[in-house]
Order: sequence, then structure tokens, then C-alpha cells
Amino acid sequence: MKRILLVEDQRDMREQLAETLREEQYEVTEADGVQRGFWEFQKQQIDLCILDIGLPDGDGYELCRKIRACSAVPIIFLTASFEEEQVIRGLKMGAEDYIGKPFRLGELLARVEVQLKKAEGDRRKAYLTGELRLETGAYRIYKGEEELLVTPVEYRLCAELVRQKGRVVKREQLLEQIGVSMEGLEDNTLTVYISRLKKKLGTFGGKSYIETVRGFGYCWKCAVYER
Repeated sequence: MKRILLVEDQRDMREQLAETLREEQYEVTEADGVQRGFWEFQKQQIDLCILDIGLPDGDGYELCRKIRACSAVPIIFLTASFEEEQVIRGLKMGAEDYIGKPFRLGELLARVEVQLKKAEGDRRKAYLTGELRLETGAYRIYKGEEELLVTPVEYRLCAELVRQKGRVVKREQLLEQIGVSMEGLEDNTLTVYISRLKKKLGTFGGKSYIETVRGFGYCWKCAVYER
């Protein structure tokens, strides 16, 4: 049975949504804020998150950043504002979908089902590149038969570069895709992440898997195959 984390501070709405989801045979974990929501996320195996934007101790974007730093679980935002700027901000942080209030319960259920099916398909996918194998469902990287000890952020950086398959990915875009905010970051933060990742991945054919394109960003230099 799939487990959904529902973070909504309006009690009546949260209870109604939770009841509807349970009627569809989902297990539901409820929370009313950022701190409680992230605590519940860390404590349990969550398959999908539904996050309200306006929360009493922060906002859904903050919670999304925390989740994206350690997981690729599908995220659907709920919001009373459906302005384009907010939608783009949420999607760039790594959310899969966005639904404005008020909404039809049937529509929300359909979106939940779509994202869970997509995530199930992604879990079966693997990328083969050089001597490396990225297991997307387990968020692990193997070199031959050896598992490389990478952090969640390092894995997401590597996976995003691999998915781009040779394209140059700008620094800002790369940080947005892995759910890390630019605010408060020092200029060399991404450089340090990439440097550590390069060291762990090693080389293939005498060359690094990742090329630094000065002034632009980074590029994955090895051929990529999907399995």
C-alpha cells in the first residue's frame, strides 16, 4: 500500500483529503507544518508528498527543499495562489505537479495516481555510462560491482548531469534541478560538490566523467544508455 505525506495546516481540509485518500486505499500520514512534515518524512517510507504552500512555521517551498536534498519522491503542491511565478518556482525546485485551491477531489486523485505510476516506472530504470550504473529507484551509484558512497546531493547532481546526456547544464539550473536554493550559497559551493563527486566517480578512458565548462556549467562526457 502506498503511503502519502499530506502537509496542510487547515484542519478541516486536511482531514477531508486524508479521508478521501484512505478511501482510495492509500496510507496517509498527516502534518500541519514544515517541522512536523519533515520529521514524519524522515521517520517513514513515503511514496508521495502533497504539500500546502502556506504553513504556520514556514512554507511548502522550504519543506520541498529539505525533501529534495535527500529524496526524489514525487511532490504535488497545493496553493490558493495559481500565479505563474509561483508555479515555475515550485517546478524548478523539483515538484512534479501543482494544483490550485479550490480543486475537485477527483482531479487530485487522478494526479496522485499519475505521479505514483510514473515513479514506479522510474524505479525500474537504470542508467549505464562508462563503468558506472545509476539505479534510479534506489538512488545508488555502482562502479562495476562496488557501490560508491555518495551523499543524496551528490547522487542528484550526478543523475541530473547523466539525464542531460552531454548537454552543458548551467550552474543555476543544476542547483534548481536538485532542489538547492541559491540563497545564502557561497560562489564555490557547487564547485566543491562537483569536485567531491568527480573524485568519487574516478575516470573512464583516462578522462573525468564530468567536464567543467568555464563560465557556463558542467557537462557529462560519457555515452549514456538506459536500461
